[in-house]
Amino acid sequence: GGLFERLRALRMELAKAAGVPPYVVFHDTTLREMALLKPTTLAQLAQLPGIGEKKLERYGPRFLELLRTSLHTFGPETEAGGETPEVAAAIDILRAFARWG
Repeated sequence: GGLFERLRALRMELAKAAGVPPYVVFHDTTLREMALLKPTTLAQLAQLPGIGEKKLERYGPRFLELLRTSLHTFGPETEAGGETPEVAAAIDILRAFARWG
């Protein structure tokens, strides 16, 4: 599937290994941001909503590895997770509201 689905699969794998529900690893919102923005460093990953210091340390390297290999697979021009332009626009609006918090 798309990048979002691959991120969800990794989340499920990590959640099972830790014996926790997937949302405890990262929420779907966080995975969508990852798929959209495709961070390539821990510093970039840390900017996403739902990623604190502990989660960054615990899960960051595995997700970055997947994101980096995806850049080679899909190329940077690919729409993250296959979102429609409308969904991408909605995400941008939500992100703007979140900044005003």
